[in-house]
Amino acid sequence: MSDQPFNIDLYGIYAESIVFLNGTQGRTRPFLGSVVLERIASTTYTDTGEERTYGTVVQDQETDVITGTSTASPNPRAHHTATWTRIRDDEFRALQQEDARRWAKVRQAAASAGLTSST
Repeated sequence: MSDQPFNIDLYGIYAESIVFLNGTQGRTRPFLGSVVLERIASTTYTDTGEERTYGTVVQDQETDVITGTSTASPNPRAHHTATWTRIRDDEFRALQQEDARRWAKVRQAAASAGLTSST
């Protein structure tokens, strides 16, 4: 991890994007800056104890985008690169709307399969 402090607005909203080593991209999720700092400092349990989840973390000084590389997990399929980018309110609302649409599809599929109750 970098010895430099990160330029993060603790109350700002950041989009977290994750790309796994096989190229699969996780969904983009919003986090407060304070949570981004917690995620950067988080640890992962390994066969030999705890290690920092993100062994390498750097921040681009021009864009303030933060990139972390995670290889601590004993399962190589969990290794990934995460980026945290400050987003505007309209971008945050778009992420929320996208998430709501995704969950509506999940609920619709569950209802079609008879997996929901009517109560």
